[in-house]
Amino acid sequence: MGRPEKPILTLNSGLYALAQWLRQQRSGAHLTYAALAENTIYTQTTLQRATSGERIPKLPVVEAYARGCGADVREARRMWRNARWIEHRTLHPRSPAAPLPELVTEPAELLAALRELYYKSGAMPLDEIEGRAGIGRLPHTTVHRMLHGTAVLQRDQVRAFLEVCEVPGKEHEAWMKAWLRVWRHRKQDQHERPLAPPVENFDRVVRALLSEDRTQRVVDLYHHASERGFDAALDAAVVSIYRYKRDQIIHADRMRAVERLIRAHRTRDVVLGRTAAG
Repeated sequence: MGRPEKPILTLNSGLYALAQWLRQQRSGAHLTYAALAENTIYTQTTLQRATSGERIPKLPVVEAYARGCGADVREARRMWRNARWIEHRTLHPRSPAAPLPELVTEPAELLAALRELYYKSGAMPLDEIEGRAGIGRLPHTTVHRMLHGTAVLQRDQVRAFLEVCEVPGKEHEAWMKAWLRVWRHRKQDQHERPLAPPVENFDRVVRALLSEDRTQRVVDLYHHASERGFDAALDAAVVSIYRYKRDQIIHADRMRAVERLIRAHRTRDVVLGRTAAG
């Protein structure tokens, strides 16, 4: 038996969980680091460093470590992605949340949603994403432009991106519908109204936004619906807000602040003639 390993010292709870899990897999497989190195293409030092907690190891190292122990590689990837996402949120605490795919209607919204998915999935190097997607399916240059907001992925590229990010299959439909709405939006004349998100999504998303204390986003959503004439969706948002007030799920002061902001937007719309009279 080798010497006891040093304690894992990190403030990243995801990294701690990953390092601890990897150590448990090696211990359960009754492998020394030297024996584990023989099962991988990595050195003993690299494998030891992967569980030190000093920094998040590269994904191929984590996969090789888990595979060498006979452990669940998919679970290893999940834990690695969680550690990377926690690190990203710690370094960028003020990053705005992207819209859910069910609410995406415009190119900028789709780009924001895919960019957030990229970081939630660990922000792998772009050439690694290209390699995992398969030859010709998702060029790293295209992903680079997408992340910088200068290109929208094609339908098949979105599918490839979802697969690389290991988005559950049951969630793919929402993303593909979002892409289709964006595609149709781009094809429409600038004077035509964009497609409205499904009405039921407003109720669900408004609830989520309010519960997270993102009142300004609720107002933006409300105004977005009003500006485009989504009457049914607008009504759904109002109903959701008053359900919250009735159920006292959010603080009364926050509720009054939301109502004041919405009232200001509605007043401005009337003055500018954006809403129907009477």
